[in-house]
Amino acid sequence: MLDITPIVERLARKTQQVFAEAAGPPRHARLCQRLERLYGALELARLLEQGALARWIETHLEAVRRDIEAD
Repeated sequence: MLDITPIVERLARKTQQVFAEAAGPPRHARLCQRLERLYGALELARLLEQGALARWIETHLEAVRRDIEAD
């Protein structure tokens, strides 16, 4: 009798991999989450009067906005 256990195990691993990849947040959602975190960091930098840090964050905000618009 043919032992199909290794075939079934490989198929199960592939199936799990496909579902794991599909369950991850889409690129747009990840970019929006990053945008939200950057806005929070920007507000904190402004509160702490960290001008150089605020400008650096603003630069990254613009890059993320462009990525979102490109989607």
